[in-house]
Amino acid sequence: MPNIVSLPQIMDPLLDYLQDVLPGPVFAFVLAFLSHFIALISALAHFAVAVYSKDPADWDVQTVLPPLISLLAAWFAVYSFYCATVYAIRKSIWIAKWTAIICVLVGCAVWVARNQVDALQKFGLAQQLTDFAMGYLNSGFSEDTPRRDHRRERPKPWDSFDRHREWQYDEQEEQRRTAQGGDEVQKVIDGIARFVKDAAKDVRDGRRRNDNTADSSQEHAAESH
Repeated sequence: MPNIVSLPQIMDPLLDYLQDVLPGPVFAFVLAFLSHFIALISALAHFAVAVYSKDPADWDVQTVLPPLISLLAAWFAVYSFYCATVYAIRKSIWIAKWTAIICVLVGCAVWVARNQVDALQKFGLAQQLTDFAMGYLNSGFSEDTPRRDHRRERPKPWDSFDRHREWQYDEQEEQRRTAQGGDEVQKVIDGIARFVKDAAKDVRDGRRRNDNTADSSQEHAAESH
């Protein structure tokens, strides 16, 4: 097994077994935990030996300070590992929680939208509205007279009176056609609005009839009992 961290060789059989049975991320977590824990125990042992091996009157900076620094470094390493682990667990729980909430909200939205689509398909509103609009537009365009692709140029002042009068007549005719086109569009919009209103009324009436039928069935069932 490759020496990822410095651990006692006596632990190699245990680490080999854990590496075989645990997933990679879990094994790395266990390895880091053991490394920091053993480092803390070793620093604590060295500090205890350095302190208790001499009389308190013989303590000096060279005797106490190095093992104390090692002990504090090992303790801060363990504490940092603990904080990082707790943060990772909390972050994972937070992500899992909000992922579940978002999935539930999306599922509810899809369910509501599907019910609305099923209702429209049941009463045939979407298809009827599309057929009505396309038929009305097609009939309106088919009845229009063909328009000129290019407008006639305004005659010059020195042109004949007949040409001026013809040009004026063409301009008036073009304005009249434009006004008729606007009226046709307004008629289409008004027709669609009336159709939607009537369709909504039919839906309400159909639901009311279904509710009345259900109530009547319940009353008959109650009377029969």
